[in-house]
Amino acid sequence: DSIAATDTIEVRTPGEEDGTVPLSTGEILDGEVDVATSVPESTLGPQPTLTPVIIPGLGIEIPHLTDEEEIEIGRQASAEFEREYPLSTDYILIERVTLIGERIESFQPRSNISYTFKVVDTSEVNAYAIPGGFIYVTRGMMDYIESDDELAGVIGHEIAHVALRHGAQQIEAIAAGQAALEVVVSGDPNLEMIYQDQSVQIATQIMALVAVNGWSRQAELDADEYGTIYMAHADYNPQAIIGLFTRFAAEEGESADDMLAALFAPHPPFDDRIARVEQAIHMHGLQ
Repeated sequence: DSIAATDTIEVRTPGEEDGTVPLSTGEILDGEVDVATSVPESTLGPQPTLTPVIIPGLGIEIPHLTDEEEIEIGRQASAEFEREYPLSTDYILIERVTLIGERIESFQPRSNISYTFKVVDTSEVNAYAIPGGFIYVTRGMMDYIESDDELAGVIGHEIAHVALRHGAQQIEAIAAGQAALEVVVSGDPNLEMIYQDQSVQIATQIMALVAVNGWSRQAELDADEYGTIYMAHADYNPQAIIGLFTRFAAEEGESADDMLAALFAPHPPFDDRIARVEQAIHMHGLQ
């Protein structure tokens, strides 16, 4: 949960300094894409407040991504993901993930998003969230976790990536880059249709971001915090995620196991993630 590229558009969100989106269109601007969003304070709070994406220097204002556009691009990205990663047909595993996911889904703030839950047939220990509500847990993760509470922590984390619009913000940044290129080429891009017109290319880049690059450090920590809130509201024990992360932390840097290597690579140190979960439990009264 990497594409080699030298050209990036930097995406700045509150408290985040290291988010980047690979582009294949070439470096065409010196500014940054500003994506302003406020995180909901609780599962019962408002949805994130959005402002348009601005590319300084070129005077381009991109409308924010609608839920419908995110779902459609996510559907295309998930189809590409499933062409690359085979899905499990084990009914017991699929039902377990789906029942826990649907229980947690009720406590995230994006009511217009309908989540789907699937199991990837690989021994790799990982889980993935594609914009639009497409959640994947690997068979290896299912074998690794020791309880439904731990699985709820994993699923809650992935739901939080969607609920906090981490993927949607990346889609907006990619679209902004495409719009900037069209300004250079044609001088008159149809900004209102940029997400529809560029959906195939955006979906390809989003799939690679999710499956290979992973999220930024800040996005991962935010997903840890809000995933913990969601799972706790769904009556799962938030202490379970600390237990899971503690086992991961014990193996981080010591394990040569390829099944865990992909999980360790893109994530912040698990000691930091444990601290964030402990802070969330304390601050939000999730005892």
